[in-house]
Amino acid sequence: LVDAQRELAVNLVRYHGHFHIDAEPLTAEDTETLKDIYDGKWEDYPRPGWLLIDGKRYAVGYSGFPRGSFSIYDNGFAGHLCIHPLGGKSHATGAIDQGFQRAVLRACGYEVP
Repeated sequence: LVDAQRELAVNLVRYHGHFHIDAEPLTAEDTETLKDIYDGKWEDYPRPGWLLIDGKRYAVGYSGFPRGSFSIYDNGFAGHLCIHPLGGKSHATGAIDQGFQRAVLRACGYEVP
């Protein structure tokens, strides 16, 4: 994951998800980089980013707040984070989250509120 505004990269591991991606920072260093992106504190607001998979770049919105369950116990991130592509939906409701969608559009260079 590359933050579209600060251009800092975080290595992630997909944890779960079918309407959007739930992922975890791979290492404690990745967790620190993620925390730096959010100015040293965990925040739940979506940021614009780029997900790099097999040499392809996908615009996404992501949240840097640890939530729910997790599987990596030595990365300093007690939970997983959410990554929404264009059209990504909430697991709980199946609804499209407009905050994440605005972040996706910002990653593509659009000016949105």
